[in-house]
Amino acid sequence: ALLPALGRWGLARAVGHASAAEIDAVGIIAALRLAGNRALDAVALEVGAVGTVLLDGSHDWLTPPAQWSLFDAVGSGEGLDGELDRVGPRSHDDSWRAPPRVRMLVKADLTCASVAAASVLAKCERDDLMERLAADFPAYAWHANKGYGSPDHIAALRAHGPSPLHRCSWNLPLDE
Repeated sequence: ALLPALGRWGLARAVGHASAAEIDAVGIIAALRLAGNRALDAVALEVGAVGTVLLDGSHDWLTPPAQWSLFDAVGSGEGLDGELDRVGPRSHDDSWRAPPRVRMLVKADLTCASVAAASVLAKCERDDLMERLAADFPAYAWHANKGYGSPDHIAALRAHGPSPLHRCSWNLPLDE
């Protein structure tokens, strides 16, 4: 019910994605940064560069570290997964736009309407993605559990092992 209203509110909206392969390759924080920059790229294409980003929480995962040498291979496009890369492969060459100023606010979704809206948008998009992917991997019942660790999902992991879309670097509950 909220999603159609969110589509009419604000100048632009985007959800960035990072694939399981990317998360396994570079770690969750660098993958969050990739996804965040993909979303910023999509917004910039619609309305121009974003000046400030408000992150929900106390950790700035969006600002790149001072040295990129550890993650240089990510810029090659290696390990990117097509449809899940909504805007397309990202490099670490942000020269076409200035990096935004980043501010953190713990529980921002409780006090800031735009952060709450972004949270709803991201959750709805992720749930829709999991429902679409469920057709290709029916054993995991993603249409019902959306990829969360429900008893049925854990049982499927134990019976069938992880799919290509599972994050294998994660502590998967494969043993009883």
